[in-house]
Parts: sequence; structure tokens; C-alpha cells
Amino acid sequence: GELIALNSKTLEVEKRIALGGAPVALDRWNSQIIVADVGGRLLWLSESGKLERTLKLEGKPDKLAVQGDFAYLSDRSGAVFQVNLKTGTLERTVQFTHPMDITALPDGHLALADGPGGVLMLDGDLKVLERIGGS
Repeated sequence: GELIALNSKTLEVEKRIALGGAPVALDRWNSQIIVADVGGRLLWLSESGKLERTLKLEGKPDKLAVQGDFAYLSDRSGAVFQVNLKTGTLERTVQFTHPMDITALPDGHLALADGPGGVLMLDGDLKVLERIGGS
């Protein structure tokens, strides 16, 4: 359970931050680092690595995307969580088929790789706008 800071030119380890658990994904939000832990934690870290906030989620989220002031986490059991990063609260949980990955898109939407369901284009409230492929 560590976050490791690397030098961007040499890729040498500059700092190790013990987080415990099993961090699996991270992204930036404002001046913070947002970390998803497969044990169900969402962590807010300062740029220096100090833990500023923790939110416990149900399930085992393993993918993370940040879009505006929201974090979106996918869990292979089918859940996608929307967390308000300003308030630190879970806004909604939506069930899908088998989420494998989620990413924020430049137009403000999200793309969700949903296993046999194909790729889903979602709005910020996790409503399906379009389905591409799938069985």
C-alpha cells in the first residue's frame, strides 16, 4: 500500500508514501491527488502526500476517472460510483453489466468499457447516451 513519486526525467524513486490497503488507481483534482483503493477507499492527498480525506465505498473499485468536481469509480461487480470531490460524498451508484474501465472525455462525458455490454458513452449523471458494440 504505497504511493511512489518518480522523477519524471530519470524515473528514479523520489518519495514513498505509505497508504496501507491496496491503491489501484489515481488521478489529479485541483491541487490534490485522488487515489482509489481496491478495499473500497477513496483518498484525497495533498501534493506533498499528506492524507486529507477518506471516503469508504461499498465494493472493490479498481478504476478511477476524474471529471470536473466528480470522481467516477468502477467496480467489476457492476457498480459505478459518482463521488462529489468537493463535499466528499457519494452522489450515486449505478449498476452496469461488467465495468472494466472508465475514462473522462474532453467534452465532459465519460466512456465506460462494460465487458460484454460494449463501450458506453455516459453523461455526468451516469446515464447512457450511446452504446458502441457489445453482445
